[in-house]
Amino acid sequence: RLLYHMTENMERYSSMDNTQNNKLAYIAGFFDGEGSIMIYPLRKKEHPRLFVAVGNTSKEPLCIIKDVFGGSITHSTLYSGRTFYTWRAANRKAETFIRHLYPFLRVKREQAEFAFEFQKTVMITRNRRNGLPFGVESERDIIIGKLRNLNFSRKRHNA
Repeated sequence: RLLYHMTENMERYSSMDNTQNNKLAYIAGFFDGEGSIMIYPLRKKEHPRLFVAVGNTSKEPLCIIKDVFGGSITHSTLYSGRTFYTWRAANRKAETFIRHLYPFLRVKREQAEFAFEFQKTVMITRNRRNGLPFGVESERDIIIGKLRNLNFSRKRHNA
């Protein structure tokens, strides 16, 4: 169903190549350069969640991503007075987004693998009422730590 939705919505953008792989590769390249994969709790005392975000001063590429994958777009004003747009998705939508782009990712590939590992722990606990099984919380903490270290080392390397 999502694949059909993606194909139907992306045909509107004539500036992109007609093949689905090229369209996904375009989005993946944009995400590699401008995006983030994060895992954190939305509020205190909540379990952490998977988030993806892409920011840019141009809204058009973010609208393409939103049309294909859902999510939401917000905006803020930079010190320069320019408008900065951010597309975000969480949980299952974030995982679906990463899974579709994974074959094309270069920079964010390792972060994507940590996101998949984390989502496995979410699937274990989705229907449980008695809290987390033994070891899942520590497994999540390890995955989150690895992702943060990787994100931090990339920022320092690119500076």
